[in-house]
Amino acid sequence: MIWVSGPDRLCTFCNKSYLEFTGHSLDQRLGDGWAAAVHPEDLDRCLAAYVSCFDARRDFRSEFRIRRADGEYRWILDKGVPLYRDGHFTGYIGGCLDITEQKLFTERLMASKARLRDAQRLAKVGYWERSVDTDTIEWSDFLDCVHSKDRQKIVDCDRRLHSTTTPIEVNYRIRRPDSKVRCVRTIIEGIRNDRGELVRVVGATQDVTEKVNAQEEMRRIRASLAAAREDESRRIARDLHDDITQRLALLSVALGETVAEPMRPPEILVTNIHSFRNAIFVT
Repeated sequence: MIWVSGPDRLCTFCNKSYLEFTGHSLDQRLGDGWAAAVHPEDLDRCLAAYVSCFDARRDFRSEFRIRRADGEYRWILDKGVPLYRDGHFTGYIGGCLDITEQKLFTERLMASKARLRDAQRLAKVGYWERSVDTDTIEWSDFLDCVHSKDRQKIVDCDRRLHSTTTPIEVNYRIRRPDSKVRCVRTIIEGIRNDRGELVRVVGATQDVTEKVNAQEEMRRIRASLAAAREDESRRIARDLHDDITQRLALLSVALGETVAEPMRPPEILVTNIHSFRNAIFVT
């Protein structure tokens, strides 16, 4: 859709495509009649951009909605450039393009990216991709940089990808902009072309810091319990050893006294033997 305006900013020409799109006649579009088809919410912004660029004699670009012949408002990309004849400014010439589908696609894409960011934030998952040809890496907002002490892990995984077609899993640390260190787990996969050549490396990364901390805490608790059990076992063994030693000492003394008086009556000896037995097995 092509249009032309004069030095007074008023429309002097619209081509057939423009007229068919809006359903207007040429007379209806000339002058400032073109503004009647602009969406009321976009009119002031559209005029401001047009007038500003017109007065400055510079190219302009604007997006706004106009009413199509069937009554539906469509998004239009309008571009215009100054028009000169023999060095004299004579107005503007421009063209309009229906970008409604592109606009809707962009909005859906942005909404999808927003949902993806929310999902990544909630699941603590990020992604990255490296182009083998250009060796450039695209990161999601989730990731920043690999911890200096763990970079060799990534290098080793990258080398392994050249000789395997299966995904590789690696655990490492990253340092966030706030200097906090986080533990992450990444699954890396090489994408190959039809000839089997590695062309891209993609990865999905999840923050597992809380899990790692929980596992470390569980290991610490298990170690503490094991140490406590060992201490208790040593204490019980020590107590048993001391108790048995004391009982055997007492038994030795009692037996010695019995031997020293062999002429005791049998009933007294039986009573003493029962006393020795009870002393040994009393808990």
